[in-house]
Amino acid sequence: MTKSEWRISTEMESSKYNAAWAPERTTAGHTGAIDVSQTIEPQTSIAGFPDSPVGQRRRSAWRQRLVQAERGLVRGVRADSVFFVHFLGISIVLAAAFVFRIGWMQWIAIAGCLTLVLTAEMFNQALKALARAHEMDSSPGVQRALAIGTAAVLVACIGSTVVLTLVFWQRFGQLFDS
Repeated sequence: MTKSEWRISTEMESSKYNAAWAPERTTAGHTGAIDVSQTIEPQTSIAGFPDSPVGQRRRSAWRQRLVQAERGLVRGVRADSVFFVHFLGISIVLAAAFVFRIGWMQWIAIAGCLTLVLTAEMFNQALKALARAHEMDSSPGVQRALAIGTAAVLVACIGSTVVLTLVFWQRFGQLFDS
């Protein structure tokens, strides 16, 4: 077994093998051809199941987008512990909304605020993931982009806090003025 054949066989055994960087190898009678049937393995998802199993029909486009969105949400939430702080704040806001028995227009304002903060944080996580994927964390331009993303989350949090304070202040006033 040559050094190149040994490297290929060990790469095929690795669970992280990706056909996109498969080296060309020489097979019997075919010089320079890639033996695709033995080198391509389906990529696995977080749960360990193949993303596109061989022999099964592919999901429709809208279902594939939903699956991709769910995976992105799971990866985004698991990537940073700051989401637990956001979820703690959301729990406090929802508990206070139930205690104060707010109206449906106030529920709409609360839902908008919470959605805005979580969306800003997800975009910030996407920026961080891109910076890590390209190993450019130390680049000044990337650092500037990450700082702007973090500032966007801060602006969303401050704006949502102001709106939530006004919603609860109004309801608190209604409870004690009557």
